[in-house]
Amino acid sequence: KLGFHVRGDTPGSNRLFDTILSGTVPVFTTHNQYDVIPPWIDWQRISFFLDMDSLNETTFMDSLRNILDDEQTYQEKLQLVMENRHLVDWQTLHPFDHYMYMFQSYLYPETRHDPKMLSPRSILRLPDLQSK
Repeated sequence: KLGFHVRGDTPGSNRLFDTILSGTVPVFTTHNQYDVIPPWIDWQRISFFLDMDSLNETTFMDSLRNILDDEQTYQEKLQLVMENRHLVDWQTLHPFDHYMYMFQSYLYPETRHDPKMLSPRSILRLPDLQSK
């Protein structure tokens, strides 16, 4: 039901993508975990947050119970996870293409196209570096 995204030797890990691929809702455990993942995904909408830095065992269990008791919010987040998990499935080229497009448009906003007009695969283009 839930997949804890605990920090290892660094704040980020592949466990986050494994959690999403398994169809479970991620639970972030420190704020700095949000800093090391792609910023163009609204992680707040598809995950829960339990601040392990400020919770003791009692408040942690209370916070976890609150998450588990809110079935509607859980179902909404689970639906978003299921609708978007193909974006982190590295057995297809879709995540790489999407990641590169978003990274490119983050660095070069002028290269972003209207996504309603074209698919991300057909809109990846590099800026004209000679004009810079």
